[in-house]
Amino acid sequence: MLDGDGTVLRWSCAAADLLGLAADEVCGHPVRELLADDADRVRTTAPCTTGIPSTGRALLRHRSGRPVDVTFWTMRLEDCSDVLALAAPTQRLKEWEHGVSFLSSLLSQERSGSASATRIRPWCEPTSSRGSSADRRCLPAAS
Repeated sequence: MLDGDGTVLRWSCAAADLLGLAADEVCGHPVRELLADDADRVRTTAPCTTGIPSTGRALLRHRSGRPVDVTFWTMRLEDCSDVLALAAPTQRLKEWEHGVSFLSSLLSQERSGSASATRIRPWCEPTSSRGSSADRRCLPAAS
């Protein structure tokens, strides 16, 4: 969470894991101090009208000194000037996008009729012919 000027107000455990920095090392400091080198390391993908870009990529610095390439999104909160900032490692996002694309194409295919065709099980399907609720395997509900 940032204030309207880009000062870090709150720091999550995920952010601490990403950059190896604790909240007390980051909160109260400008977010620009997290950049690996300088402001030229931020590439925005949407027009910036408020001083804080809404989306883009940035090269941040991990505690160890290694660069961390992140894709970020920001959103100004209603009724205050605070800004919610979300960031994820760019490489991981690319992997997720490839996985989603693969799964989408796989699920859009019709069954070919061959004996070797792969069958994808629905979320919850009986594992025996009786079909009792005790014989069902389900994915956990999203929380």
